[in-house]
Amino acid sequence: MPEAAALVERHKREFTERLIKTAAEAGAHEPETLGRQLAVLFEGANALSTSLNDTLPYQDARELARTLIATGGVLLPRDP
Repeated sequence: MPEAAALVERHKREFTERLIKTAAEAGAHEPETLGRQLAVLFEGANALSTSLNDTLPYQDARELARTLIATGGVLLPRDP
């Protein structure tokens, strides 16, 4: 099913690009970082919510997203 895998990959890349674009339009300090971080957060919440059959991971992700957005995607200094 390589066609399905390619479709999923394309969708995830496009989703991440939309998040980056939205972050840039909103004036985020580091829109690429913020967009990628939000994509990871969404994917993690989606996976955990599915495996636990619980919506709590989405609620937790929403709070974390607020923190990420407030900081523009920069939480800690980058390693050299």
